[in-house]
Amino acid sequence: MTSRLISQILTLLSSTHSFKSVSKQLNLSTSTVVRVFDHLAYSPSSLPRILSFDEFKGNTGHEKYQCIITDPKHHRIIDILPNRYKDDLSAYLLKYDTSHTEMVISDMWATYRDLAKEFFPNATYIVDKYHYIRQVIWTLESVRKEVQTEFSDYRRKYFKKSKKLLIKHFEHLSDADKQAVKIMLHTSTKLSMAHALKEEFFGVMSSKTRLEALQKLTSWITHAENSNLPRFVSVSLTMNNWITGILNSFETVYTNGFTEGTNNKIKVLKRNAYGYRNFNRFRNHILHMDNKK
Repeated sequence: MTSRLISQILTLLSSTHSFKSVSKQLNLSTSTVVRVFDHLAYSPSSLPRILSFDEFKGNTGHEKYQCIITDPKHHRIIDILPNRYKDDLSAYLLKYDTSHTEMVISDMWATYRDLAKEFFPNATYIVDKYHYIRQVIWTLESVRKEVQTEFSDYRRKYFKKSKKLLIKHFEHLSDADKQAVKIMLHTSTKLSMAHALKEEFFGVMSSKTRLEALQKLTSWITHAENSNLPRFVSVSLTMNNWITGILNSFETVYTNGFTEGTNNKIKVLKRNAYGYRNFNRFRNHILHMDNKK
């Protein structure tokens, strides 16, 4: 096999192409393509200053979720781990010097927060904005679904089709959409209260400083606790439990946005290959796509 052919194989595999599609393009057997690819090996030498933990639904190696570690500052994937269990992640981190890491960003999975405290003593722990905003949106959606079960079929379908209007910031809607939302909120006190809490939370997100965010978020938690809406009472407790990491997010520009974008590419890779059974091959394919330059 020539170096040129090997280069072609690896170049095609630096995208979301499956092994089978590459073998068809180059008129090779799938096993030959896999054999060439399996010679690749990726191993990070160190951890970056800004570190992000997340997970995605990989369904590979008998595990539902795989853990992805990224560098959101330089938009690089550091590594893919077979699961998100604390013991396994701890064993992985023990191999590296973590003293120079300045920030650790993650979703609201307690294991990541515990690891940040234990292994990154000099780092600021940050909860990714997308994930705690999503908690409030999900809660509003839960109230909407609960309320619409009391309606007729016609009105229930109308509420379901109009759910995006309820989720969006009211100020960003057109006049016609604002009127439609007002009509929907007029039909239910519960939904009206839930929508008001969602809008107030968007006000929290407009904070320019940590102090302003603290004042607004504390007020929001109090209002949610006293709302008599069980779902918002529950999410207020969640916000209170994660408040330090949430407030820290107002002091940095870094988020898990790059990681979420990477997770979408991984979904495409999985779909094209109809899934992966071999975790190491799956991991290497993801890292190879990220390291194609």
